[in-house]
Amino acid sequence: MNYGHRRGFTLIELLVVIAVIAILAAILFPVFAQAREKARQTSCLSNVKQMAAAIMMYIQDNDEVFPPVLGVGPKDVWIYEASWMKRIEPYCKNVNIFFCPSSTYRDTNWQSGKGDILFNYSMAPTVRSTAAGAEYTNLSGAWGTAMWEGLGGYYGPGRVGFYSRPAASHSLAEVARPAETVVINDHNSFDWGLTWSNFYYPEPRHVREKDIVLPNGDKYPSGWMNAVFCDGHAKALKHEKLLEIRKDFSTRYGAPRDVYIHFWPYD
Repeated sequence: MNYGHRRGFTLIELLVVIAVIAILAAILFPVFAQAREKARQTSCLSNVKQMAAAIMMYIQDNDEVFPPVLGVGPKDVWIYEASWMKRIEPYCKNVNIFFCPSSTYRDTNWQSGKGDILFNYSMAPTVRSTAAGAEYTNLSGAWGTAMWEGLGGYYGPGRVGFYSRPAASHSLAEVARPAETVVINDHNSFDWGLTWSNFYYPEPRHVREKDIVLPNGDKYPSGWMNAVFCDGHAKALKHEKLLEIRKDFSTRYGAPRDVYIHFWPYD
């Protein structure tokens, strides 16, 4: 009985199939990674929404005043105990919300000394607690120099990094644009670096995009970041939008001057 001749794949056909699979993988893997990161960003947004609710409850219980970024009490041993996170923890009852799903800092045991909990989100600190004691500072960013001021105050003994003098947190009534002014955002420093005598701009962790190339050739990271605003809402912003400079916005000190619009409680 003749069953006929069975023809197998040739080497060229196998190579073509492998090449097609490799091309599809190269196309699809970045898409899968982007989708996974988008899911993490959504989970992070859920975290900051819970923080927003906790902050609003804290404000209601504390004469409409925002929590201090750093408040060092006599029994505080760890920085976390003195941080704004610890102040709002009773209202959220879950330290896990202080860990961004996209962050590499994941150790929830803040007593271990690693301090991972401090490298996920940040509250903007008032520069009135620095040695200058001014209402603002001029920061030089990617698109120029502008005025910047945070909301959270400082209290405690001695000098801790840039914290040289006690300064009260701003009150909700002092914020001219609650829906535009950021309280908390994605960041790898819980107070923008002031504890370490420095100032660090946040960099996007979520859905990274192609770097922005400035006219002078410098590159600036782009991507999405989550933020909480003074009116209690939370949303995702492009990195460059979070650090947007508004030209000639403020006349608080005479002639019109530029400001970091999301970090300027005045006007």
